[in-house]
Amino acid sequence: MISPFFILIATLFFLPSPVVSPLSSTSPLWVNDGSVQATSTSLQRCSVKNCTCKVTRGTVTPAPVTEVSDKYRYLVYFLENEYELDENQERQIKLFASQYSRTSRVDVTLVGYTDGCGSHEDNHILSANRARVVTEQIKRVLPNAKVSFSAAGEQSVTHDPRSRRVDIVVKTSSNLEVSIAKVEADVYLIDASGSLWNGWDGWTNIINSSFKPGSKIYVSKMHGCHNGMSLDAVKPSGGTEIWYSYWTVLATMKAGQTLAVISDFDSNYPLRAWEHAAIEKRVREKNIRVVVIRL
Repeated sequence: MISPFFILIATLFFLPSPVVSPLSSTSPLWVNDGSVQATSTSLQRCSVKNCTCKVTRGTVTPAPVTEVSDKYRYLVYFLENEYELDENQERQIKLFASQYSRTSRVDVTLVGYTDGCGSHEDNHILSANRARVVTEQIKRVLPNAKVSFSAAGEQSVTHDPRSRRVDIVVKTSSNLEVSIAKVEADVYLIDASGSLWNGWDGWTNIINSSFKPGSKIYVSKMHGCHNGMSLDAVKPSGGTEIWYSYWTVLATMKAGQTLAVISDFDSNYPLRAWEHAAIEKRVREKNIRVVVIRL
């Protein structure tokens, strides 16, 4: 059985390959028997309060109200309050799905979305209908495929045409985007140290695209960020107190939520055994599900 504390996930095919390993290497002294200690080795090294900034969602990569595809992901867009496919949409979905063998048991996940207009109940039904009709089209092309779909409802709080869509994602062993969509994190924590420069835009795009109304985003940074800024405006630089940020963010979370952490955990101070135990205790007591993408 997978541990409820950590689910280790591989990276997207287009990002640098991560090293997946247990959390055991580095961090400052900041916890003592479960309480935070403002010592010179951690808090006093950061000009940012708690070495952590709560940021807002950035801009989802703009796309026209048409179909946009890449190797593993395909987006089907709809007009307002509509869910039926036209001939062009059916043809484009067939073209995307046809790159896979009809006889293989390819694993496909679909998620339906709406914009922020209308009631929550109506949007849930609309997003389900959108996902259903796309599922039916996929099954026509790939009758042996394992296809699952879900209705996510509102993907935005505004009248945003980019939110009226269905995401088709083909699962692969190196596709992080599938795993993020499957987990649907309530809170994201991303390491914004200089060591995360390579692939930074890829990770932030994933968070911006995966973000659901009500989710929260935090960055771990010693300097150069502030609460309320856009994730798009954050630039990785300097060091990080990722473990202290981890501890801080856990304190803000509600019981049963999911936290996704993206970091190489390259801090300057060793994480002591009782500090590690304090984190585990907080996770366990709150029944937090933690997804770790370790680079």
